[in-house]
Amino acid sequence: MKQFIEGSHAVAEAVRLCKPGVISAYPITPQTHIVEDLAAMVSEGKLNAQTVNVIPRPARKAYSI
Repeated sequence: MKQFIEGSHAVAEAVRLCKPGVISAYPITPQTHIVEDLAAMVSEGKLNAQTVNVIPRPARKAYSI
C-alpha cells in the first residue's frame, strides 16, 4: 500500500525498518522531526532501541575534562 508522508517522517520510518539498536542525535538541528518521530516510536514500542542525546561540542569538551 502506498503512503504519502512528509520527508522527515519518511526518513524516521526508514530508520525504524533498519532496526537500529541505538539512536544518537542532537535534536536542535534540521533533523529534529526525525528524532522526535524515532523517540515516539521507541516509547510506543514500535522500535526496540536506546536513544542517546548528544551533547553540543562546547559542553562535550567541558564534560570530558
